[in-house]
Amino acid sequence: MPGPQLPTDLIAVLEGLSKSDIERLLCDLLSPSEVEVLRERWEIVKMLAAGASQRDVRDRLRVGVATVSRGSKQLK
Repeated sequence: MPGPQLPTDLIAVLEGLSKSDIERLLCDLLSPSEVEVLRERWEIVKMLAAGASQRDVRDRLRVGVATVSRGSKQLK
């Protein structure tokens, strides 16, 4: 079952923005805790994509196994 989909018009808007405008928009749309969760999940995905094991990611970022597993699913 597919997960939630981002609005296509939001994607279109993001494609036309500069890096600083995207950062500003995301910080306006997301709460500080949501920004932190996004940052953490992005780190997980990057580490897994670079070949780190799920255990290594968990230990280095001090996150739960379920959080790392979610990141692993995103790469599949």
